[in-house]
Amino acid sequence: MTRAAVAALALVVAGLLAACDDDPRPRIGPPESTSPAPTDPSSSTPESLGPKETVRAWVEARNYALNTGDVAQVRDLSAASCETCTDLIDPIAEVYKEGGRFETEGWTIASSNVSKQKGRRAEVQVALDVAGGRTTESAGAKPVEYPPEKRIAVFKLNRIEKAWRVSFLGFLS
Repeated sequence: MTRAAVAALALVVAGLLAACDDDPRPRIGPPESTSPAPTDPSSSTPESLGPKETVRAWVEARNYALNTGDVAQVRDLSAASCETCTDLIDPIAEVYKEGGRFETEGWTIASSNVSKQKGRRAEVQVALDVAGGRTTESAGAKPVEYPPEKRIAVFKLNRIEKAWRVSFLGFLS
């Protein structure tokens, strides 16, 4: 990891740690996505997106799936071999199949940074604001509520055919 990438990650971590108290918190940068409401994210083609934009589109497509049950777009932005993507997408499809639903605004990207990019591989580090909400796992089930939280994630991407695809998603916090 380069010194610049380590410094950027340190800034993201410091910003998230500062957000843990009740004092006004400084922003690492302007939000890249301020409204993860269920808008159809299909306006951009995957072929026209760079790594950072692909991550933003993946998050928007996941939020869209949470609100609609339509996981096609988030799957399209994921590599077929991405098990961590599948682990985040399949439960959404299952909840809707069982008549359940999600009541949340999903994830918002507070900041992101392309930490590595070489050839057909890239890595994007992301500070996420995860909205609280409620999940009803099936028709007639009692909703489960959860609070908002902040997470640091690493998205690894591979250039497959002519588009970047998420090939791994891991959480550092």
